[in-house]
Amino acid sequence: MNIKKIKRIFLASTILLFLIVYFMGCSGTGTYIPGTNADWVLRWADEFYGPSLNTVHWTRLVVPEGTFNNEFQRYVDGFTNSFITNLGDGMLVIKAIHDGPTTNAGDYSSARLKTEGALDWKYGKIMARIKMPKGGKGIWPAFWMLGANNNEDGYGDVQWPACGEIDIVEMIGSETSSDLTNEKKVYANLFWDDGSEASSLSFTNYTNVLSDNFHIYEIEWDATKIIWRFDNIQYKEENITGADKLEFHQNFFIIINLAVGGNWPKYPTPQTEFPQYMYVDWVRVYQRVIQ
Repeated sequence: MNIKKIKRIFLASTILLFLIVYFMGCSGTGTYIPGTNADWVLRWADEFYGPSLNTVHWTRLVVPEGTFNNEFQRYVDGFTNSFITNLGDGMLVIKAIHDGPTTNAGDYSSARLKTEGALDWKYGKIMARIKMPKGGKGIWPAFWMLGANNNEDGYGDVQWPACGEIDIVEMIGSETSSDLTNEKKVYANLFWDDGSEASSLSFTNYTNVLSDNFHIYEIEWDATKIIWRFDNIQYKEENITGADKLEFHQNFFIIINLAVGGNWPKYPTPQTEFPQYMYVDWVRVYQRVIQ
């Protein structure tokens, strides 16, 4: 075999290996390449290998129904509604349960986990690999961030929306159990205070049914912009350099939750299936060596 042929085989093998690794990352198998530049560093990650939730980094919020957005669920502590499973690869499971006699407020329980008071970041790539719940009317999972100066649990003294909110992904349950339109949408939002009230931007991207497979939901955030990606594919970029968006130049913490009902998704019906499961394979934060 001549040298030129060996070189061609080596080059082809190298390209094939790169494409395999790249598309494994895009398809949500767990492999992820943060970029072509070597200046991205993994600052923090939770791979949820267990045996239990890391309560040094994560807090389970405990509040009654109606605390947020007129939602119907109680957010509770304990492993019934949020736990680590080690069947195969470890992952976080958030479980929404219909545990009351009616379909009214308080007849549902779920979990809302956050890194507030333990971990927060300014700028970077913040991402998670998630398999969304099956959906149905009133189902509302989210992976998002709030400014670390917010006063939700006494860590800050700034009211929402002046603390800022970055929604990396939300899914809204369908109007009927047979209509999967909204389970095919990736929703992303920004909220900030424009001086008098909340301002917002909302973006959507049509995809496949989000409960069929794991997908990687990501933002890339720096001093000038926020970019949203779905399985490594960019679908929105927003400029944050304006004087009215100062909220987005401070530290933010991460929240993962599964809500039931609320002003936006409306409310579950007897046809909405329970329990609902949100699976999180991992959460990772990358930052540039030089911001």
